[in-house]
Amino acid sequence: MEIIIMDKRQNSDLAKRLQLLHQAGGDGEQAAMMVKNHAPWLVKAGVGSTALDDLAGDFSGVAAGELMRILEHGPSAFDRVRPFSRQAEFRTRLLIGSAPLTGSVVAEGAAVLMSKYVLDASGLTPIKVAALAATTAEAMASPAGAADLEGELGEAVAQATDQAFCGILADGAAESETATGDPVADLGKLIGHVNTTGFGRLFFLIGPSVASVLCSWRETDGDNLVFPDMGPLGGSLLGVEAIVTAGLDDSIILLDARGLFTGSDDVRIKYTSEASLLMDDNPGVGTPELVGMFQSESVGVLAIRSFAADLKRASAAAVLETITWGA
Repeated sequence: MEIIIMDKRQNSDLAKRLQLLHQAGGDGEQAAMMVKNHAPWLVKAGVGSTALDDLAGDFSGVAAGELMRILEHGPSAFDRVRPFSRQAEFRTRLLIGSAPLTGSVVAEGAAVLMSKYVLDASGLTPIKVAALAATTAEAMASPAGAADLEGELGEAVAQATDQAFCGILADGAAESETATGDPVADLGKLIGHVNTTGFGRLFFLIGPSVASVLCSWRETDGDNLVFPDMGPLGGSLLGVEAIVTAGLDDSIILLDARGLFTGSDDVRIKYTSEASLLMDDNPGVGTPELVGMFQSESVGVLAIRSFAADLKRASAAAVLETITWGA
């Protein structure tokens, strides 16, 4: 059952829960009990009825659910693509088609042809990413401070996830092209490599600097934008949704999500006010300073997630490399 807690006054779900978790000294059960006395909050379930008692238990896990929704609707390219991919559990044996599944017209009583499959005994291998944020106890106690921490955690987890995700796609793609001075022609080459059947769910994954160039690219006469539906934070290119991700630099990946297998575990949140931070700009050089969070009246919040992505059909991705448009 999905639990959604909404504050009618200000701040997002996760920020409020982080504040309550802080007030409870990191005790998940105590924080959950505090929700019962927080009048402005409304409780509802995605399916079926919900009582306030449903909030008892792992409060940090409830908070992590909100962070997952932030990733799915915000900065994470992996989480935005995943609903259109083929999803599976970690380390579960899979039967993988060597090409997209096809159907056929058959006569009454005749045998039905089946596409070729290959057994993948290893399944999806999870990758763990984490982000650790620290703030003062005073900042955590304020709505603005908790909201700022929420934003930092979401961006950091998304960036780490996308760096690994884009690396998997680039390594597994069957085709790569070197960029020329013509973005339209270059993007057309990628579509020619990936969109071979007319079906699928296509996405362009683009680095921030490349997106900034494309959204302002004009025709030769300088009058009209070549990609009017593209902005620095995303949009569409040649009718294909474009997602801007910090996981890429000077390259573009075209992905057919239907050729991708993905898996994802819940994001877990851990809170501490008793750990120590090693203050070291140059690890291994000199003697670093050890700062205790309790003594400095600060807190740390750790977000951990496991995910997996495997391009089971190499033709489902193509990469455009060494982009120098606008240089």
